[in-house]
Amino acid sequence: MHRSEVTIDLGAVRPLAAQPDEGLHRVELTLEDSLDRPIRSVRHPAGDATTPGRPRDRVSKPDPLDSSPHDHTSPNHPNAGYGKVRVVTEPREIAERVELVTDGVWHWRVRNANIGGGISSSHAVATDSGCVLIAPVRLAPEALASLPPPEVVLLNARTHQRAAWRYRRDLGVEVWLPDDAPATDEEPDRRFADGDILPGGLETIRTPGPEWPHYSFLLRRKPGVLFCADLLTYYTGELDFVPFEFHDDPDETRRSVERLLDLDFTILCLDHGAPLKDDPKAAIRTLLSTTA
Repeated sequence: MHRSEVTIDLGAVRPLAAQPDEGLHRVELTLEDSLDRPIRSVRHPAGDATTPGRPRDRVSKPDPLDSSPHDHTSPNHPNAGYGKVRVVTEPREIAERVELVTDGVWHWRVRNANIGGGISSSHAVATDSGCVLIAPVRLAPEALASLPPPEVVLLNARTHQRAAWRYRRDLGVEVWLPDDAPATDEEPDRRFADGDILPGGLETIRTPGPEWPHYSFLLRRKPGVLFCADLLTYYTGELDFVPFEFHDDPDETRRSVERLLDLDFTILCLDHGAPLKDDPKAAIRTLLSTTA
């Protein structure tokens, strides 16, 4: 595994509780405990279908232009070379439990030391015979066992590899990645493109800004759930942008958020923060108007 670099403003980070020096630390979080401050101080990313509507059934090859998988802007980005994305390693923290968001959708989170103790959130979506894991951080065995059997890991951006490769080894599941994402720590099993329908009925929607190969997933079945990676955060009761200093193209990020309003959803699930279930579109409109 490649070593990653993070830059932390120690003055802005609240010390974490002391833990025994074990290779893996388990952290139990409550809603109040985990959402009291945004990520502001860490250099972090915010890491052809054979049948219409179905993803590619192939293993990708490393991008020959990617000389460093941890400091790279996709050559397919319209503004290639404009910015740089840092990929961080798998968090060592383990979530102790999952929370039901709505029927067939679950959420869990950890305070991720790799990003200064900020919140990294993950989700699962039920399928007919199991579930898909979206950008998963690691779950305690009992919590993992409370979910339907995992079948696939879906990565909405290469910056959120997290525990994907561990779960591929441990559970024998496939890992799926955007088709134009740069090289990751390991090779994904399949690739997907904009507009593909993934396991669980998730529709892929390109939402660039943090980087070009950056996707949101839309679950159209009622009540409608949107899974969003590094565009937005929800920590302190207010929706906010992931700080623009971590984005390849902040203006494009804003345009991507504006386009979210055209989608049919009533619940917003984020990779950094709690699910927003109380009129998320109103919260997005407020954010856009107050930051114009």
